[in-house]
Amino acid sequence: MRKILILFMFLVLLLQTDLFAQISNTASAEVKYLPNSAYPKNTDVAMVNDTTSVIFSEIIEEGIYRESFYLFAEGISNVIRVTVYDNMLVYDIDVLNDTLFFCGNRNSKAFVAWADIPTFFSTGVFNYQEISEISYISKIKPYHSSLDYLNLACLSIANTYGGYCSYITQVDVTNNSYIIAPIPAITGYDELCNDIIVYNDYILVAGCMENNTAPSPYGWSVRVYDKDNISNNLPYSFMMIQNYGNYVDRLTTSFLTKSKDEKKLN
Repeated sequence: MRKILILFMFLVLLLQTDLFAQISNTASAEVKYLPNSAYPKNTDVAMVNDTTSVIFSEIIEEGIYRESFYLFAEGISNVIRVTVYDNMLVYDIDVLNDTLFFCGNRNSKAFVAWADIPTFFSTGVFNYQEISEISYISKIKPYHSSLDYLNLACLSIANTYGGYCSYITQVDVTNNSYIIAPIPAITGYDELCNDIIVYNDYILVAGCMENNTAPSPYGWSVRVYDKDNISNNLPYSFMMIQNYGNYVDRLTTSFLTKSKDEKKLN
């Protein structure tokens, strides 16, 4: 937390310099240094390596919300900003090797995007795929399948399910395809999914459970999917964990983490 606060104190001191970028596909972006006054919101950080990170922040600049990315590296005094336009709303980012991934909503349709980090922060060029069957993607996790295909595991939401996470989406970037799998309803309960990770051969999703007959908080859920094909049936694909007697806020965030040892799940 201290590192992030120091980072933002450093960012707001930089002078504004405008650059213009070449854009690919249907998206547009502008590359420039962070202005000397901006109000950040909805911030996320993804580490590229031990000395370099990508920071996403929705900022208010001149009264307008802007979806902005920053490349921060130790020993470099200038922080370059890439601002994404074309009605894109970004909800999550992640980094795999030298590639940046992000997701969200554009014109009421979900999208995923990815870019080579050096190219993105010098030209603004990135790749973009719309997924029209769902409204937006709230979480994105890049990984390599067993066949070494580049895949994305995503939490996604459809219009018909309001604010609840209702689908898991698997995007195969290598083969330009995707699979959408609904999260089956559990009779008597509402489920809000909060986090997604890829661990060994599986995609894991964590969520909060609420008894909808009362309604009252109940506990947590963990769902398990085949990382190569989320449509495959697994023998143990759902676990519901009751919170015995302790209060659980319906909107409490559930999350999963891995240690640096890929064989250990925290």
